[in-house]
Amino acid sequence: MTRLTLAVLVAAVIASGMLVSRTAYQVRGFHGELETLRKKRDAALVEQGQLLLERSAVASLTLTDAKARQTLAMHVPAEVIEVAAQTPVREPVR
Repeated sequence: MTRLTLAVLVAAVIASGMLVSRTAYQVRGFHGELETLRKKRDAALVEQGQLLLERSAVASLTLTDAKARQTLAMHVPAEVIEVAAQTPVREPVR
């Protein structure tokens, strides 16, 4: 082998090693970014689930209220009177 061929092969090996090193560095960076995005996705999915539950609860209350007004002719009273019940005190058992 001539010296020129050997020099070209050595340069190619060095360049290949540098490219592998740079690619490995980029992969680590992309992996970190991927993990960050996965955490954001998981948080968004949790929030979506909570919002769906809240919407379901509000819709349920709204439907119950509408059904009570239409079917049972119920309405909100004009005056609300609070009544407190007292429970009798029991004697201790001996």
